[in-house]
Amino acid sequence: MSYKDVKQIASDLKPLYKAPTEEAVQLETERFKETWRDKYQLIVKLWRHNWDKLTPSFKYPPELR
Repeated sequence: MSYKDVKQIASDLKPLYKAPTEEAVQLETERFKETWRDKYQLIVKLWRHNWDKLTPSFKYPPELR
């Protein structure tokens, strides 16, 4: 990963972690994927691969995640 992209990727991931519902995070994931899939396909694949490990956190309010 290019260092110049690190801040933007981190910024683009924040809406995923702060999404209020699982449905909202799915929409944010699609936005992230559209932006980064060509350049950093592995990030998108890892997010999808670990979806089952991430979704339990959405039972809690965004400020507690």
